[in-house]
Amino acid sequence: MEATAAVLRRRTSSSLLATIAGLLILAPAGAQATGTITASAGGTRSTVNTDSDYASGLAGVNFQKAAWVSDAANASWSALCTTGASGACTSATVANGRYLVRQTPGGAPAGYRALTQAAWGGSSSGASPTRDYVGDATVYGGGATARPSTAWSPTAASSGSGRFIAAKDNPVLPERCGLDVLLLLDRSGSISAQKSTYRNAAKKFVSTLSGTPTRLKISSFGPAATADQATFVDLDDPADVATANAKIDSVYSSPAGGTNWDAGMKLAAGAGVDVVVFITDGNPTQHDTGGDGSNVNLLDLTSGMASANKVKTQGKSALAGATILAVGAGTGVTASTRRDVRAHRGHRLRHVERRRAGHQAAGARQQAVRHADPCPQAHQRGRRLGTQGGMDLHARQAVGLAGDVHAGFGDDGRQPR
Repeated sequence: MEATAAVLRRRTSSSLLATIAGLLILAPAGAQATGTITASAGGTRSTVNTDSDYASGLAGVNFQKAAWVSDAANASWSALCTTGASGACTSATVANGRYLVRQTPGGAPAGYRALTQAAWGGSSSGASPTRDYVGDATVYGGGATARPSTAWSPTAASSGSGRFIAAKDNPVLPERCGLDVLLLLDRSGSISAQKSTYRNAAKKFVSTLSGTPTRLKISSFGPAATADQATFVDLDDPADVATANAKIDSVYSSPAGGTNWDAGMKLAAGAGVDVVVFITDGNPTQHDTGGDGSNVNLLDLTSGMASANKVKTQGKSALAGATILAVGAGTGVTASTRRDVRAHRGHRLRHVERRRAGHQAAGARQQAVRHADPCPQAHQRGRRLGTQGGMDLHARQAVGLAGDVHAGFGDDGRQPR
């Protein structure tokens, strides 16, 4: 019996040693205490239609890292790396562990703004919670890649969540008489109950520009985008004004489906205009490579941002981007919509009540012509429209969305004093 027990002990010991040896063979070779983190930044929408590569690389974006915590607001951030020509950068060696990664506040190159927060995760008609725009990476003796986390709280992101998007600054409107304008209209299903409000707002925009040397195109978007009036109509020609109004009637005849900012902005980028007037009622629920049409997912939002960046880069030419003026009307406009459209655009934000949607469109028209001193008639008309409703000219500028009726917000998201 004792001999048998000794044999069993020897065999058990041998098995244990073999198991330990196998684990040592499988463990990473070399220094095990450190590794690196790679992060990538994106600017304009690329021609690649995949979630991982929808944005072109952006050089000069600074990234930060912090030891992982459940709330990024409580993290202790330090410098990570700065992106090169490919839009990617890799850190110096860091200790093994789990990290959060984000764009450094104020750390974008000239002409861009770093994003550290965005709003997503809600429905198309309700408010989305504001979330930290961060990535999550675990270093274990090698290289780790940080990508934007797509879940409600920081967690390991899928490989398909792409680059961190920075927001391009909105170009200044040209100082000249007679602008080329694209009216970009939301025809998603969420506006069905308010389609008359939207139709009237768009027509008001056209009527207040009629008689001026403005040229107009019209596009619309729901789940996909269409160029409804692909060639310019001259708004100093009554027949062309009638054509524009007929196109608007057609756009709003049967609104349906999800909200795809990505598709709308991608189409707008090729319109060859000075100004894009973007009329929507809420946050995006689709993008050109996915989305469920009902909920606001991170990629619905950031794909739209990348396409808006392309609009602001590529207007009438690659050298002069188009200005985006956003108009919000209806109950779908929330504080989260305000934040997300501000990332698209970059000017003062203004929400408008449904009954004032026509005034909001007039404000956008005023913004498009108020600098055009060679057009005194148009300028005077814009001044009159700009003071309707007892609001001063600057307060009437239709240059974005805000969450509360008549509440203005600056670029930093705070209410003005």
